Amino acid sequence: MIILIRNIVNCISESFTNVKLVIAGFDKNEILKDKIQNDRIFHFGELSKVALFELYAISELGIIPSLYEQCSYVALEMMMHGLPTIATDIPGLSELFCNNLSAKLVNIKFDKSGYEFEPTCITQEVLKLLNDRNLAARYRRNACLQFRKRFSAKRMVNFTFRTYDQVANKSSYND
Repeated sequence: MIILIRNIVNCISESFTNVKLVIAGFDKNEILKDKIQNDRIFHFGELSKVALFELYAISELGIIPSLYEQCSYVALEMMMHGLPTIATDIPGLSELFCNNLSAKLVNIKFDKSGYEFEPTCITQEVLKLLNDRNLAARYRRNACLQFRKRFSAKRMVNFTFRTYDQVANKSSYND
């Protein structure tokens, strides 16, 4: 995926000369070290929560080109910070984001031989967000609202306790 993203950054930099891709996170196998080789792509490694949140605050948009997700903390953090996001339309991400409301979800096709993904889809969506401030503002606003409505600590605690109660009530019937 890093090669895909590197190609997207190179395409976008034709229209936006100051574009930079920032990657945060642990690179266990040092895969990124050999793949980046680009003055527009920076890997910061593992960051403190404060540093990561500062990075979200200065970012124009987020890209999540995942092939597989269960519950993406990155997606939730981007929503919490109102970062306009482009992500692949896969289970996990499509359950968090509302396509064309809080993010843009791009198609990815899986078959027996692997996956098929068209990088121009992400490139077009990135350009659209960078050129259309109203669209970016709408994604930003809706992502924040969706996060507060669906993923607040209070709501998650209530949901967890409700689930525990349901499990406890079911097990008491089986005794």
